Amino acid sequence: MEEILKAGDVVQLKSGGQKMTIENIDEPEAECVWFDGGIYNERHIALVALKKYEASENDGFIVK
Repeated sequence: MEEILKAGDVVQLKSGGQKMTIENIDEPEAECVWFDGGIYNERHIALVALKKYEASENDGFIVK
């Protein structure tokens, strides 16, 4: 089943990496934003390369 992503979702690349927030979707890409070392980043990333981020206990907190 294909995952439905929308603006405001926290995602990461399917290959792993930084948590990002989807700011806007313009098929077939999502505009993603994130902070890395206090530096604001944004990039357009293909939707097929993204998955919803799943928090784990190793993150230090879990939001329910």
